[in-house]
This record gives sequence, structure tokens and C-alpha cells, in this order.
Amino acid sequence: MSRSARGFETPTCLARGQRLDLRGVDYFIRQTGQTRGPLLLLLHGLLDTGESYAPLCHWLDDGWRIAAPDWRGHGDTGHAPAGYWFPDYVADLDALCDQLSPEAPVAIIAHSMGTNIAALYAGLRPTRVQALVCLDGLNVPHRRAEDVPSRYARWLKGQRRPRPERHYRSVAALARRVALRYPELDAERVRFLAHIWSRPVAQGVRLANDPDHLLPSPYGFDADAAMAVWRQTQARVFCLDGERSPARDWLSADLQQARRDVFPDSRHESLPGTGHFLHLEQPDTVAERINPFLSAARS
Repeated sequence: MSRSARGFETPTCLARGQRLDLRGVDYFIRQTGQTRGPLLLLLHGLLDTGESYAPLCHWLDDGWRIAAPDWRGHGDTGHAPAGYWFPDYVADLDALCDQLSPEAPVAIIAHSMGTNIAALYAGLRPTRVQALVCLDGLNVPHRRAEDVPSRYARWLKGQRRPRPERHYRSVAALARRVALRYPELDAERVRFLAHIWSRPVAQGVRLANDPDHLLPSPYGFDADAAMAVWRQTQARVFCLDGERSPARDWLSADLQQARRDVFPDSRHESLPGTGHFLHLEQPDTVAERINPFLSAARS
């Protein structure tokens, strides 16, 4: 397994695959590590796939049974014709835990949108989650009531016609687009994301997600409601953010800290020199921060 000086590993982990029916959706779950023992779930963000955790997996401590699902409408998991509503992700996570770890609590590493799903689940099922690592998450701006009418209008307009798939002439063409979106990533990591985010079609490649994810939502994030759920969390929570992440500009530092303070047992660190995909930029360093936390929660 090759590594660079920054700890990047070519995507050879998470090679075992399993398909599960979760609430009527054909889910694809990548797995590695032990075949028995405590379960560690790796939850990706919007328009990503579970495979983006492959560089991190090699640096995680042994002893975990690791599973990285592709969310509904992402990667190799089936689509949801009725659309994508946030509570469905939480219910999917509940069904996944029931199937993979029906008796024992789970540990979770989650990134971006995945952190919001996992944090709600940890509050709604407090005995089912023993430890939660939030990577550059919990930073979605609170919805404003005055924005609701225009959001609903855009959503209603979006229902009138299907959203076309996004096609690119090649993986290299998609990589150029990814590089524009994430300028902090080097060429190796950009190529990796373009590879795992694409699927071959006659015209070249398409993005490996349902284009309906790009339809505007009729409602925004209700921070007050979310924090009411987070307060019920019993798990230990570790928030690790990218010091250079653009998400830092979405909320003031005080508001971000206020959200983290809602959890009864939480800690926070920022990782210097990293952006939004900190676990892809510095998987070795991220694992160094995460491993002792997860080990302490498991003991």
C-alpha cells in the first residue's frame, strides 16, 4: 500500500462490499477490518461516497469492524424516486445499525452532511452511539423565516422537470472541475475523488449520485431544533475541523462553539493546513487525533 509524505494512500481499503435493503432502498456498504467485534461506521457527506474514507482506513487502529455506506442516491446505493428528505437519512442509519450491530452500540466517524445525520441519530438513539467524531461539520447556517417563501418557490419549480445527469468527457475532465471546487487538494487527491465520484457511460462518465440531490430544498436547517436533539446525546463527541475550511466562514466562531457546547461531553480541535476534506488531505494526522479518542470510548 503506497503512502506519500502527507500520508495519502491509494484506494485499496474498503474493498469488501455488501448490499442491504434498508427501508426499501438497495444500500451498498463497503467494509474492512475485523469481521466481528465493535462496529465503526464511516459516514460521508453530500455528493460523496463511502470510498472517500479509504485513505483514512489504513491509519485507524486495529480491532474495529469498519463499514462505510453510500447514502441513498449516492455512489453504488439505489436512488429514491420520491426525493430526498433529511429525516430519511437518519432513519436509514437507524436501520443500518439494527442490521449490523443490533445489540452493541456503535462508534461513528462522520464528515460534512454525515455529521448532521450522525449527530441527530446520537441524540435520538443515545444508547446506540458510544462515540462520535465530527469532521468539519455541524456548521450549516440556520434557516431564516424570510427565506422560506423563495425556497418553496424554487423547490416547486424544480418539480416540473427531471434533473439531467451531469456528464463529463472523461475522469480527467471531472478532475479539473473537482480541482476548481477544492483548490486546497493536490493533483493526486483530486484524481482520487474524480475516480470514486464517477461512473462510466457512453458519453464518458457521469457523477455517481442522483441529480435530484441538486434540487433546492423547500426548507432550511433549523439549528434550534437540531440542538434540542443534540442535548440528549450520551456519546462522547470529538469535533475536528479543517483550519482552512470554507465552512469556517458560514458561522461565527461563537456560534460554532455554542453548537458544540450543546453536547454534554464534547471536545474540539482544528487541524492546521487542512480544508474541508481534512481526512483526505492528512489521513495519518487525522487518525492520530481520532484513534486515542475512539480507544478511550471503547474501553
